[in-house]
Amino acid sequence: MTVHPYRPMSARFADQHLSEPLLRALDRTGPGALIIADPASGEYRLTHARYLTAQNREVIVYGYGDLHHDLDTLAFVRHTERVWPTATAVADQAAHACLNWEPWEPVRPRPRTALAALRRAMDRDGFALLRRPLFHEQGEVGRLDDTYLDTRDPATAVTVATPYPDPDMPDPDGAIFTWITHHGSYLTGWYTPTSQRHHLPREIRTRLRARLDSNT
Repeated sequence: MTVHPYRPMSARFADQHLSEPLLRALDRTGPGALIIADPASGEYRLTHARYLTAQNREVIVYGYGDLHHDLDTLAFVRHTERVWPTATAVADQAAHACLNWEPWEPVRPRPRTALAALRRAMDRDGFALLRRPLFHEQGEVGRLDDTYLDTRDPATAVTVATPYPDPDMPDPDGAIFTWITHHGSYLTGWYTPTSQRHHLPREIRTRLRARLDSNT
């Protein structure tokens, strides 16, 4: 039997590119919409956060929030309709950078089961994954930041920083850091032990309600 060497996704997707029609479809889909590198098809495709699975090992390369950040930035220097070709080029570069960067695609990627479960739980509670994850180097254990939009109150954004490569790290002192912004201003933040991550969406709702009520 012939054993074929593993090809990193950066190599598999070298000749694939994000297109303007794909970005416009991302825009129409709204918060929670994501573009992923799909290892099964070898193509970029549009999906929603609720359909992400750890088993498929998709790599998120661009999100609805990333698109609007880029469009808003480019609108300062270009006419609204003229920004799309430039935004497409920017998004395509970001997608390839994700796949070239080792934290996104280790040589032998393993399923990040706990992180996928947390994302699904956040979606069920009305928090739409808004942007591609951001990786931060922190010694032996890195940090992966997911930013969500509260669909019940779109002025509220929640960032959940989990240990990388997975919240299920063999560290009894491991913690998830969560912070909330409202209308772009910091509202509150706290640490949650990774062992308690299953309750995080409910905890976010409780703390968010308490802080907003105290400000009224």
